[in-house]
Order: sequence, then structure tokens, then C-alpha cells
Amino acid sequence: MPPNPISADNASGDQSDRRRRSRFRAWWTDKGVFVKLSVCLFLLWIVYLAPNIFVFIEAGHAGVLYRRFGLFGEGGTDIKQPFNEGLHVKFPWDIVTIYDARYQELPYTFSVISANGLTVSLTVSVRYRTKFDTLGLLHREVGTNYANVIIIPEVQAHIRRVVGQF
Repeated sequence: MPPNPISADNASGDQSDRRRRSRFRAWWTDKGVFVKLSVCLFLLWIVYLAPNIFVFIEAGHAGVLYRRFGLFGEGGTDIKQPFNEGLHVKFPWDIVTIYDARYQELPYTFSVISANGLTVSLTVSVRYRTKFDTLGLLHREVGTNYANVIIIPEVQAHIRRVVGQF
């Protein structure tokens, strides 16, 4: 009766598996402590950098990513894709600025001179919110203080023009 080819292959396969296992055991005996220590240090490094890697954006807010180094694409402010609500991952050296994307109210009091020369004190309340699609451009061109840089001067100019006519 001819020899069974399956049993012959299986015997050589068992021997190669045993050799692999014995080589791995020898390697693990030599390098196991180093591997375990490396894994522990890597996990500690991730835990230490977690506040700089993971960004959580709360409901009603949006974030703009600033890439310090132009790795994996263009550097600088990402004007195309603001971060939506939720958890996001970034490189630890990048910066995410979070904006309130909900409607906000800004009360402001100022004095205006009317057409007959009298000083009129006005208190106005302005409601505004950021547009999600243009948040990156707003961050790059104006910054986080956009209410005092753009909104208040525009409202003030329009109100002065209207009150100055009366």
C-alpha cells in the first residue's frame, strides 16, 4: 500500500510548527521584557498625550484645525472642513479652536449724535451666529474676537447713519 500523502505533509507541518514555536519561545525569552516595557511605555505616552490628541466638541459648537507643520497635505488653517460636534483625532502639535455655532446675543450701549446735534444713548442687542461652512475663513481672516472686530462696528455704523438722519 502506498504511503498516505496527507499524513506525510501533516508530519512535516507539525515539525515546522514546533520549530516556529520553539524559535518564538527563545525570542520571547530574550526580548519579552523589552517588548512588554515598550508596549507599556507606548500606552503611557498615549495616555499622557490624550488631551492633545483627542478633541471633543460639544453640541452647538464647531472647531477649526490649525496644522503647524504641513504634514499630509497643506499646513495652516483648514478652511475647507471645520470640525463638527463629537470626538475628533488630531496630531498633538496641531491646534483646534472651538467656536460657539449657536445663536448668540450681544448687548451693546453707545452714544450717537442726531441730526439736530443732540447726543442719544442707545442700547442695542444683536443676535448673530457663525456660518459653519465659512468658519475656517473667519478664523483665518478675523480670529476668535470676530464679534468686536466685525459685528459691533458694522451695527454701530448702520445705527449712526440711521439716527444721524433724524
